[in-house]
Amino acid sequence: MTNRKRGDRHARSQAEARRRAHAAPQRQHPAREERPEAIEDPGLIEAIDGALEAEHPLDLILLASQLVAALDLTDEGDDAVGSDGERVTLARLMGTFRAAGMRQSDALLLVLAQMLGDDAAADAERAEIRREVAARRHALPGWVLRADRIQPRRAILMTALLDDGLNVVIDVDLPTRRPLTFFVYIDANMGTIVKDAFATDRSLEDVEAFHLEQALERPETGMEVVDVSLADARARIEQGLANWHALQRPVESDSWPAVYGLLRWLLRLMPEGGTVPERVPHSPETLEPYVDDVLASPFAVGLDAGPDALPRAVLRSLLSFSSSLGEGDPLRWSNVTAETALMDWCLRRISAEPKFLAAVPEVLRVLVRYAHAERDAPKGATTEALAGIARFEPEYRAAIADPTRHGLMGMLAEAGLLDSDGVLDAEAVHRLNAKNGFDSGDWSAGGDILDSLAEEVGGHGALARLDAVPLPPEELVLDGVPEDVHERLRSVDAIATRGLRALIEEPECTELVTSARRILARAALADPTLFRRRGRDETWAAAVLWIAAKVNDVLSARRLTSTELHEAVGVKGSSSQRAAALLEALGVDVASTWSLDPILGDAAFLMSARRAEIIDQLEALERLTDGDLWDDDDEDGLSEEDDGDGELDDGELGPDAELTPESAAELAAFLSRFAGPSGAGVPDGSGRARRRRPGSGDQP
Repeated sequence: MTNRKRGDRHARSQAEARRRAHAAPQRQHPAREERPEAIEDPGLIEAIDGALEAEHPLDLILLASQLVAALDLTDEGDDAVGSDGERVTLARLMGTFRAAGMRQSDALLLVLAQMLGDDAAADAERAEIRREVAARRHALPGWVLRADRIQPRRAILMTALLDDGLNVVIDVDLPTRRPLTFFVYIDANMGTIVKDAFATDRSLEDVEAFHLEQALERPETGMEVVDVSLADARARIEQGLANWHALQRPVESDSWPAVYGLLRWLLRLMPEGGTVPERVPHSPETLEPYVDDVLASPFAVGLDAGPDALPRAVLRSLLSFSSSLGEGDPLRWSNVTAETALMDWCLRRISAEPKFLAAVPEVLRVLVRYAHAERDAPKGATTEALAGIARFEPEYRAAIADPTRHGLMGMLAEAGLLDSDGVLDAEAVHRLNAKNGFDSGDWSAGGDILDSLAEEVGGHGALARLDAVPLPPEELVLDGVPEDVHERLRSVDAIATRGLRALIEEPECTELVTSARRILARAALADPTLFRRRGRDETWAAAVLWIAAKVNDVLSARRLTSTELHEAVGVKGSSSQRAAALLEALGVDVASTWSLDPILGDAAFLMSARRAEIIDQLEALERLTDGDLWDDDDEDGLSEEDDGDGELDDGELGPDAELTPESAAELAAFLSRFAGPSGAGVPDGSGRARRRRPGSGDQP
């Protein structure tokens, strides 16, 4: 993360903002003749007064931003509860401020209004608040009255050759002579997420000069400062935000997500239509040439390069890990990437024999030297990465010598779920369930995964009846769809079909065309108004194809990119808005994060290859649970012992199951089918096993 220097004083406590938000009385708007009451929180009033007296607008902007973060990012059931027992929301808090009618509350209102959403209702509320405040004629700083004129003006990217992320830096134009610069750090090693963000009262010119000076003083870092369009900056940040929201435990810092409200304000004002670099999709076939090149290099002298040799297997695993990060470059090996591969990937994310794990440090050193030579990395970066491997190697070797410190057994031990004999401790599981509010009988790895598979195809009954018969060729079926949109739907279908036939060969093309037609027809039946809107038919076609490709894992399986899919139908920009509208019509709750877990809950949309994968996973689960998941006489496909009543079947992996290192290895291998390289497929306690596949987070 970049050096903050000045501006740190603006990083206030988000917890304090939440306390102030909850302390405010929750009231409805008063009648016109009712006299507004003051806000009963002297601490908040003092904070607003102090911010209004400050030389820089940032104090009041950050105070408002912290309130937005404290309320909009608080989960249901968290501590955002008012004195009346009702949950405090941003809308309720703003209603209190509007009712109060005080100078301080009006100042904060004008700033909060700019942090509302980007839709007609939010625009109307902003206008209404401005009229109300103007009518009260409080003496407010000029910039507060002109807060609607604040605009992002310019953006830059700050990168380094082997960096583990990048800074998106936004120059903000204030209606004063004061500068404001906003930093967003997007971390590549954690899945392209927004890891940190903050605002500073330094100018962008000062920031550029400082970092260019650093680049000259330390040329070995390969640091670069490059201009980027505001649209592309927005696209990068929105991608990082979507991935951050999808985390089970979102990353926080002293200033993030406290500045979430300000970031949302700036994004609303930045143009749409930007693009992000496509992650290069990789498969075992595309990574094998890298393996060959590493083993043929002078850095690998002494390593066995045979087709079945251990170094080759280790390299495949390490390259699979590195190609899943950032933009998918298998040869981007910073010191942090190397340490993460050693201490996280190898110890916690894969299940392997001891001899495999023992070979990792030596092979990793060879790979780092080769990768840095290929990427012309500075010598200092190579030295730093190798030193990191040496520093962690003793701890790593101690861990692989203990079966309870690596693989699935290590994960269970780290969670305190193994007893002294190395088997699953039922009492520990019961305690964990009680801590998380689950019934003891509800914990079942087998049940979680079964539910996850069933959700993808439309229920347990559909899962029990699932087959892998190819989707047949069929025309666009518009039964029940209003006739006034038929012509447009057929136009969208024709464009999509032509595009697919130019990209994909038979028999896969016919299946994907059928899937896309069913998706298009289902969305039109649910919400025909979508296709009465203005807009290019090509953009609708791109959105339909992207959804069909994502739900069938076509983009990674066939090594196609989202860009190629769009270009095949004549679209150069983004179809994300159209895709979000289609997904909403199809019943998807959070369209912005759907690409991380792309399911539509209906086997009718799935090609035979995807259904065959699900059947393989189901058969593996049946073997793991002694085949007792199903009862042929039960219409739901579930055995009588597990009809959703919390009672566990004898074959399920319940709290009394004993996981030996051997059975744990089999379970880990099975769970890895649901996970991307980050290991996200382990059941997460919510009753589901996530199915994130490598590279599945790309946006249309």
